[in-house]
Amino acid sequence: MRRIAPHSVAAALLLLLTACNPPVAQVPTPVPVASAPPATPTEAVTATPAATPTPATLSNEEIAEKLRPATVRISATFGETVVSYEGQGSGTGIVYDAEQGLIVTNAHVVEGASAIEVAMAGSTRTRPARVLGRSQCDDLAVLKVDNARDLAAATLGESESVKAGADVVAIGYPLSEQGDDISVNKGNVSQLNVALLEHQDLIKHDAPINPGNSGGPLVNNRGEVIGINVGSLEDAQNTNYAIAMSYARPIIEELQGGKNRHYIGLNLYPNLFEDYFGTSEGMAVVAVASGSPAAQIGVQPADLLLKIEDTSVNNSADVCRILRSHADGDQ
Repeated sequence: MRRIAPHSVAAALLLLLTACNPPVAQVPTPVPVASAPPATPTEAVTATPAATPTPATLSNEEIAEKLRPATVRISATFGETVVSYEGQGSGTGIVYDAEQGLIVTNAHVVEGASAIEVAMAGSTRTRPARVLGRSQCDDLAVLKVDNARDLAAATLGESESVKAGADVVAIGYPLSEQGDDISVNKGNVSQLNVALLEHQDLIKHDAPINPGNSGGPLVNNRGEVIGINVGSLEDAQNTNYAIAMSYARPIIEELQGGKNRHYIGLNLYPNLFEDYFGTSEGMAVVAVASGSPAAQIGVQPADLLLKIEDTSVNNSADVCRILRSHADGDQ
């Protein structure tokens, strides 16, 4: 995880049979009976629509049970690089289409990896995954695994209805070397629609997350995924962030079709390596995706990115401000 600073109808048929054996004796004169007035047609009764049931509120235990089979552990293998930081090479993914084996996670978890594998909760069995599409500046990537019959899909909710103070649960695999099962932490939403660095719509919350939680679900009390955890503020206690699902959903749909957004193929990290580079400027290159625009011009891991379009870049916001100003295919 990167730090953002670094849920019989039966029918009855009644047959009435009557039999009459009239007596042979004299029949009395019938008494005239007045005809009954025609019955007034019964007015049609309009049925009142049934109220839409309010989704049930789940306990934290029920939320964990519901999300456990849809939350996978991601392991990414990178080549050698001078840049090394806690959590690199591991993260969390959310299965959102079990039939097709589609998983969403953070782009920084997998960008530039030479190999990607996923494992289900409580299992040491891994299976290969491949990237269908990624967006560097939205920090989202869609992965696909084959033979996904045993996967289960999470329910992607809508973050627009979330309010500050709402209960949430963060699920993932922080510090994955400590075990192969999910970690479940509860908290509350403190702020919505937060813009920070390259991100445009974040949910700020205090559910504890750690390296390895990146790409994991932030869940409401109905067990719906309302956000994708992305990071926390360094040196700021209980200040964590998730990409709002209402913002992420259309991007996910685009990426699963094989389209990349704001893509140069670099996995970047703040330059905390002045002793190595001889400067504190720029962004350190963690990994380079094979075949990417950056790879085609010779950028390699452990390089230092100082400028794009002759404009200095010192953080992810600088990089994405430039990328978002250009169309796909621009040089």
